[in-house]
Amino acid sequence: MDALVDDPTIPFEALTEKTGLSPKTVRKHLQSMIRDETIFVMPRLGSLSDSGEVVYHLSITGKVKLNELREVLGDAFLVGETHEPPMKYLLCRANDLADVTNRTRAASKHPGVEFVEVSLNRELLVAKDFFHSLIWEKIKEWENAHVNAASHGAR
Repeated sequence: MDALVDDPTIPFEALTEKTGLSPKTVRKHLQSMIRDETIFVMPRLGSLSDSGEVVYHLSITGKVKLNELREVLGDAFLVGETHEPPMKYLLCRANDLADVTNRTRAASKHPGVEFVEVSLNRELLVAKDFFHSLIWEKIKEWENAHVNAASHGAR
């Protein structure tokens, strides 16, 4: 995943080279990540396209849980969060601009939501270092869980 952050369209052969993994292992991991929706294939849309999907950033102020927001927004992935003030930065997907408007309006009426704004935050769009840090944080969590499980199993 870390390699895909830098170049999501990297050729398969280059991905195996960059990761140092065998083609079979890379295929297995890619299939698993697609199945688990860790990664997904999404068409890029030009400004004049009239079909497909719209991907947008949404900032939401207020004390509301992510699973509650997903009920209203559909596909929404947490990119960042602050506690003071309570805010969530989401990457969302919609069918078209009308769908974006309807979902944003519905989210703004949800209990606990104070303010909703479609964000064009450039830092979120290009923050590869941030995405790398999230990935490495998760890898460390998995490694620690694996070590803990192994040490509990050895007792």
